[in-house]
Amino acid sequence: MERSVKAPSPAGFATAVGVLVLLIAIWGGAGGLLRAPIDFTAFRCAGQIVAQGRDPYRVEPLRKCENDALAHVGRALPPHLVVPAPLPPYALLPLGAFGPLTPPLPSAIWAICLFIAFVVTCRLVTGLTRGPPALVVAALLGADLLASLLIGQAMPLEIAFLAFAGYALHRGEHVAAAIGAALSMFEPQLGVPAIVALALWDRRARWPLAAALAAIFAVSLCPAGLGLDLEYVGQVLPAQARAEGLDSAVQFSLSAQLAAVGWQPATALWLGSASYVALVALGILVGRTLARRYEEPALAVFAPVAFALMGGVYAHIHQIGAALLLGLLLVGRVTRWRALLLCGVLLVATPWQTIAELTIFHPVPQARLLVVEHLMDQVDDDDALAAGVWGVWVAQGAHNSHSPEMTLSEKLPTWIGLLLIAFVSLGAAFGNEGEVVGRPRLAATSD
Repeated sequence: MERSVKAPSPAGFATAVGVLVLLIAIWGGAGGLLRAPIDFTAFRCAGQIVAQGRDPYRVEPLRKCENDALAHVGRALPPHLVVPAPLPPYALLPLGAFGPLTPPLPSAIWAICLFIAFVVTCRLVTGLTRGPPALVVAALLGADLLASLLIGQAMPLEIAFLAFAGYALHRGEHVAAAIGAALSMFEPQLGVPAIVALALWDRRARWPLAAALAAIFAVSLCPAGLGLDLEYVGQVLPAQARAEGLDSAVQFSLSAQLAAVGWQPATALWLGSASYVALVALGILVGRTLARRYEEPALAVFAPVAFALMGGVYAHIHQIGAALLLGLLLVGRVTRWRALLLCGVLLVATPWQTIAELTIFHPVPQARLLVVEHLMDQVDDDDALAAGVWGVWVAQGAHNSHSPEMTLSEKLPTWIGLLLIAFVSLGAAFGNEGEVVGRPRLAATSD
């Protein structure tokens, strides 16, 4: 007698795959996952500092905390270097909970948190798509989990918040959608498009959204006060944009590419900012149209987030995965250019730059490092913004040993994927895809 075999749930499949990735990363030595990944070390230290009511954006005490954490695992930063933590105060404050723990325990807990966020995202997105669950898991595994896990970035949490907002909107749960969108302000450049889109197109979510944002602002006032928020907006973000937003070696942003071909930094940053505003506005329009056409409100939130990643001032490889939320929802809905869309999803899903950095390693020449250390010494000041010292390190290429041709080849597949998702989205929104029969679900909640 034959027994029926129940197919594994998407969450179960994601769990199995994720555990395998964790084992490979831990025992294969990929980036020292359980020791002290540098980005998480910076976030953890900054969270500990802001929880004490001190400034987490200055060279000290951030640098001392980072070196102390790395010393526990036998590592150290180069002389004068400090890694900034350019997250807003309300995002850093919860990370202060890791402060009393001794490395490598905080990194292990953080890796588990990122993995749980990945599983949650897979589950939520699977509930929204019309494609196979395996496609969702495979796509998010690389761009969402792997690209962030190996350096300790927080993007799996951000993408989970966005997915939660879209899923809640899909179910007509406006308060939950507002909470998810507000939590996505963990990464403001992605949270802002989602919040603006939700506020414009769903009037029932406006008051809950305002309340959630007010609560987040209240958190940011404790315990460091309003001055730290003003410093973050007025000094830290511009300094980080100058320090890293113009770095074409690792950035996918328009500003970085303009700077690479000789544009003046101020002009490149201004045009990057202008492109961000224009693309978010276009994404909001596209998302609204797609939501009405396919009767899927989540598209109204996911589209502006994806379009925001196609220009702008600041876009890392680990942030690009947020564009998959739009691509995956459209794969099972579009009738024209579906093959192009699937190709775009697969290109974005593969973290080409991360793979290249792991497999093609060229040590930075010692002579260059000595020059960089001398230059950092000239700007080193305990009370200076950490982004200023970090900017010298980045500007001299001490963080990247790949040639310009190699770094360009690492980015091209991702750019092509983003363009394909944008092209199909525009075609689905304004082309001849056929009209949806019946009243669009979102129409009842918009003005």
